[in-house]
Amino acid sequence: MEPSPDQFNQPVLQIVHVTDWHLWLDVSTIEPKTLRLIKRLQKGGAWLGIFDRNLRETFWWNSQDIAAEMREVGSDWADGLLGHDKHALSLFKEALAELTAKDETWSQVATWLIDTGDLSTYGDEKSLLGGIALLKEFSEIAGAQFHHIHGNHDAWPQAQPMHASHEQIDEHKKKLRDEIFVNDYPWPTPIVQSVSSGKYEIHLNALNTVVHDRSENIRAIGRIDQDQHWRKPPRPNEQFDDLREQARAYSQDGSQPRLRILLTHHPVHEPPHFRYRMTMRLADDRQVAENLAPLPEIESMGPIAHIVLSGHTHELYPPLGALPCGPAECEHPHLGPNQCQLIVGSLCKSDWVSGSLALTRQEVAEEVIHLRRLRTEASRRRARLSRKDLKRLRKLEKELQEIHPQQFQILRFFANAANHRTLKLSRTVYFRQNSSGKFKPMGESEEMLVPF
Repeated sequence: MEPSPDQFNQPVLQIVHVTDWHLWLDVSTIEPKTLRLIKRLQKGGAWLGIFDRNLRETFWWNSQDIAAEMREVGSDWADGLLGHDKHALSLFKEALAELTAKDETWSQVATWLIDTGDLSTYGDEKSLLGGIALLKEFSEIAGAQFHHIHGNHDAWPQAQPMHASHEQIDEHKKKLRDEIFVNDYPWPTPIVQSVSSGKYEIHLNALNTVVHDRSENIRAIGRIDQDQHWRKPPRPNEQFDDLREQARAYSQDGSQPRLRILLTHHPVHEPPHFRYRMTMRLADDRQVAENLAPLPEIESMGPIAHIVLSGHTHELYPPLGALPCGPAECEHPHLGPNQCQLIVGSLCKSDWVSGSLALTRQEVAEEVIHLRRLRTEASRRRARLSRKDLKRLRKLEKELQEIHPQQFQILRFFANAANHRTLKLSRTVYFRQNSSGKFKPMGESEEMLVPF
């Protein structure tokens, strides 16, 4: 008989999952070429793949294909270049305290504050170190451990890689890994949370999907290769081998079940409508999924990762109301049975309105106010706003009604004293409507049972 979610009422762990902050704390680092790129991408990037010299060099074999894809991906690219909203960070701090330290139940439960990459917009040191300092501050407020990985934007050498030399990219990647993200991937030892007096455990680890190759990072492509390959003898399958060996070592005796959670920046399973061929995807997703499958020699161990937490896409997945009742019901190719991909949108990136000529929602709002003022002045003169201005006003007013939330998700795990191989996961997503006001729940909490 299948257990009921109501039977799981012992809180054992909560995860506050944030991602894709896109901090921009050092404006002086941004080259004019990159600022012009934002404008061009904002207009859809339809001609970018054919006429931009740097992209011609990168995609010389299929310039027509990339131009076609750029017509679709242009707004997604621009979406990640606008920096952060400082108000969202202060409001997140307020919400975090309410959900953790000030909560009578969950203040007594272990909490992990997890960030899945892209702390920065342009990879500048001030933004990266500032983001890590904020993570530390937030974790102290919540009484939590914080764990973070880097994303493809963090690997940018203070500009879109399209506008950087190979030498600048090489210099940045060494500094990034020597001084800021110094841990190897996967982490040599998983983060462990003991449950029910040590009868079973929850393990957390991470894989690096960031590629420092210029042509692939221009396109925001991810790939799981050897971590820090530039300073080691070649081992192409190193990350998978190490992660699998780690799981094998912890599972040899088979006496202690373990739920394994894996962090990646690029999702292993992408939202169905977010599947580009040559940009913004995990290029080796099929191979990654194969390496996260169960070890045949230890059947009782289960998959290498039961849950994959990621960012990168700037959207919630599964969407609200679509969280399956259990991983067995997850249809997340190329992940297998009893594996589930969870993604959340950006915590605090600046918002913009697709299709408009202004960059951010704030600038669009200001233009709406200006046009409304012109309309009022025209009516006082018994005149009308010009047809062009009236059409633009209606368009911008409509776009301002769209929802572009800043998000984070709370994942709460509950145990059942009579069942040591299943946990209940409760997901609650918090967001800011139209990037304004306080963070509030996006609908009701959703639940799934996770066997392991």
